[in-house]
Amino acid sequence: VLVSRTIWLHRLVDITPEFAAREIIDTMNDALIVMDLEGVVRLVNQETCSLLGCLEQDLIGRRPVYGMTACRRFAEILESIVGKGAVRNVEAECGPRNGVCSTLNLSASLMRNHRGQPVATVCLVNDITDRRRAEQERERLIAQLQEANEKLQVLDKMKTNFISTVSHELRTPLTTIKAFVELLLLKQGMPEERKVKLMNTV
Repeated sequence: VLVSRTIWLHRLVDITPEFAAREIIDTMNDALIVMDLEGVVRLVNQETCSLLGCLEQDLIGRRPVYGMTACRRFAEILESIVGKGAVRNVEAECGPRNGVCSTLNLSASLMRNHRGQPVATVCLVNDITDRRRAEQERERLIAQLQEANEKLQVLDKMKTNFISTVSHELRTPLTTIKAFVELLLLKQGMPEERKVKLMNTV
């Protein structure tokens, strides 16, 4: 009892390779799936069960397509990479769970024995659903901005054309009006009939 209490108080845990390996596996943020060369799942961690929405006993000792019923497409991809070597950033849909589909990112590599022979496929999986949604939202916003920019360019062109047209169309009559008004101002003693005629023209 005293030894147990001392170990508990001072956290005197013997960190053996076996203990460390299991603790590391169970505290990983990524889902870990280890399959033998026949494609049978031999090891998963807690994150795998959370991510795929299943229990460890549903996966261990079974091929992915039989244990991962909610993620059929992902399970098929897992089976297709068994014994194939390194795989990086393969994306697959999983679900729906609670009405929502998840996007999973898979990387895998071969585990070899001391003779260099492959013995298992080690897979790391993480959920990139939020990142995918953020990227899609960003692309949607970029598309909206491009569309708005194109509309602004059209409006700017219309404005330029309008100003050009108005300037051209008004130049001649405005020149005439200006000339008549200046004539009226300069020739104060002009006969009244002539003034009325000029004003009517203006």
